[in-house]
Amino acid sequence: MSGVQARANRGRGQWRWPLAAILLAGLAGAGVRMYFTATDGPLGLRLQDEAGQLRINWDGNAAAVRRAGYGVLEISEGPEILRLHLDRERLREGRLSYRRRSEHVTARLRLARWWASPVEETVVFVGTLPAAQEEATEAVALRRAIEERDALAAQVERLHQELRRQRARAVQLEEVNRLLRQRLEVEAARTR
Repeated sequence: MSGVQARANRGRGQWRWPLAAILLAGLAGAGVRMYFTATDGPLGLRLQDEAGQLRINWDGNAAAVRRAGYGVLEISEGPEILRLHLDRERLREGRLSYRRRSEHVTARLRLARWWASPVEETVVFVGTLPAAQEEATEAVALRRAIEERDALAAQVERLHQELRRQRARAVQLEEVNRLLRQRLEVEAARTR
């Protein structure tokens, strides 16, 4: 190999490392950009009531949840708002329980990201309280008991009236019986 060829080969090798580094940096930059600018799908936030215990669920495997630094779950019942700070672990669990006190509950999950605006999803639950359901059932039972009591009271009154009529009839029959006995006695006295 001649000296010229050796210098040419060395010159080509010197450009390989910087070119590889530039290519690697470009790929890494593209990967980071894709990671931070990827579109976020739905969080899958949903509410399910189980006898007044509200089950709050979301997709712990959603891309936005996996990339979030932390989250805030806001639970609103009228003017009251409960804010729960959720760290990464709690976010990835994807569930939480809450004892509701009203018939209208709003839950909003907001995911904080330092590289972009927050991602959030809101759901609303509307349903009667179990206590209200029990009270309604008790009210229906009480109403039925009152109606039954009133019906029985009316029946007792009818029976009292019937009893008064029967007593009056018994008094009349006793009077007729007394008169008949007197007549029989008068007839018996005449025949003697």
